Amino acid sequence: MSDYFNFDEMAKRSLGYPWNQQSPENRQEFAELFKKLLFNTYVDRMEHYHNEKTFYDSQKVDNDFAVVKTHFLYQDENIPIDYRLHEEGGTVESI
Repeated sequence: MSDYFNFDEMAKRSLGYPWNQQSPENRQEFAELFKKLLFNTYVDRMEHYHNEKTFYDSQKVDNDFAVVKTHFLYQDENIPIDYRLHEEGGTVESI
């Protein structure tokens, strides 16, 4: 999973400006806790979905950044998921 998601960058962006005020140790701790939160909240829930149809609605690319809007249907409920991507060193990662 870490091959596709840049959890450090996601943690940095979620904290915003205060990230720069933190020590490297605090940044690392926050990033690890943030990763655990995401796994516990979202990734584990995704394992409960089976055979749902995913729809790719649109994409917008701006230099090294992209947003891909998708949704999937689960028991007649429309669930949107927007992926924010960043290309870094030839690799595209979710941020």
